[in-house]
Amino acid sequence: MNSRNKFHITNDIIATKQTRMTNYVIDYVVQMSIFVSVAVSLSILSKILKNPSLISWFEDMNKIQEYIYGAIVTMVYYAVFESLTARSVGKYVTNTIVVLQDGTRPPTETMLRRSIYRILPFNALFFLWQDRVWHDKYTDTFVVNKSALEAKMLSYNNFNEIGKSEN
Repeated sequence: MNSRNKFHITNDIIATKQTRMTNYVIDYVVQMSIFVSVAVSLSILSKILKNPSLISWFEDMNKIQEYIYGAIVTMVYYAVFESLTARSVGKYVTNTIVVLQDGTRPPTETMLRRSIYRILPFNALFFLWQDRVWHDKYTDTFVVNKSALEAKMLSYNNFNEIGKSEN
C-alpha cells in the first residue's frame, strides 16, 4: 500500500485550542493536587516519625527548587498516563487522545519526549501563536477527538475493504 492510501490525521478531528486549554487546566489541577498530596503526606509522616527534617526540605524550597520539583511532577504525570493510555486525566474528560499521523498510538519513547518538551519554558505560550505546541510538533504527534478518530478510521478501513475478495 503506498503512502497515498494510508490513513492520515485530518484537521477536522484535531482537538480545538479550547479543548487543549481545558486539558491543560484539568491536568494542572491534578498535578497541583499531587504536589500538595506529597507535601501533606510528608508532613504527616514527619509528625508520626517525629522527624521534622522530612518536611523541612519541602518547606524551605526556593523558587528554582520549586520549579524543578514541579517539572518532575509534570514529567512523571504525563509520562505515566500517556505512556500507558495515550491520555491524561484532562484528555479522558474531553475525550481526546494522543496519536501519530497515521492514527496509531505513539511508542513509549515518544510519550517520554513529549513529557520532556512540556517542561521547557514558553512551550505553552507558543500555543497562542502557533497551531501546535512543541511537545506535539517535535514528536510528530497530534491530540485528536477520540470518537471522531475512531469513526474516521472505521470509515477509512471499510472503504479500503470495498472490492477485496473474500478468501
